[in-house]
Amino acid sequence: MIDLSRLVEAPASSLPYVDPAFPNRPLVLHSARPRDYHIGTPVLFVHHGVRRNGRDYRDYWLDQVNEAGVLAIAIEFPEASFPEYLCYHFGNLHDKEGMPNPREEWTFGIVERLFELLLAQGVTTRQRYGLFGHSAGGQFVHRMVSFGFRDRVAVAVSANAGTYAMPDLSTLAVRSRSDGCRHGCMTCIARLSYHGNGGHRGRGNDRTFFPQGPAFHASGCIPL
Repeated sequence: MIDLSRLVEAPASSLPYVDPAFPNRPLVLHSARPRDYHIGTPVLFVHHGVRRNGRDYRDYWLDQVNEAGVLAIAIEFPEASFPEYLCYHFGNLHDKEGMPNPREEWTFGIVERLFELLLAQGVTTRQRYGLFGHSAGGQFVHRMVSFGFRDRVAVAVSANAGTYAMPDLSTLAVRSRSDGCRHGCMTCIARLSYHGNGGHRGRGNDRTFFPQGPAFHASGCIPL
């Protein structure tokens, strides 16, 4: 098990990290530690853009953490480990054919598991954390929160996302009849609209796309 206390040994640190759900897909953690860090210091997870430059995003926060009083940790998703937009921007929700992946394979869970490990190793005693995502990272953050990975999120900022996931509430009645869901959950109503420049199929792409039917429903309901 990696010693995460190395993240707070210096004002700026970097170390390799492997999430247990993705043992063959290494990540890199880059931390910016405030001068007055202690185990009660708030934790902020920073999510980089499409260039996968987590170190740069950590460096952007180096000048901010002392004034803000936060421990900033940029989670770098290398292209070699998490290729293209599906694994990162869209959280590995589905494959290229639109078939849903199991919920435990969604990359949003990496953040929560990392926070639990920080707690277990005594790096923090905080019970909640913050999220900041820019560009592709903004897409990751707002989808992470929208799809129910938010139990310990104190605050989330999604900045300059190239596409946005918008629930289509009119889909609920259709799903209730076809998939048997009667309680109204995010999985069942989330037929998503991806809007704006930077969309995964070119600029100016406005369309609705998301896997349909019982297979996606079975991947996990998220009660509202």
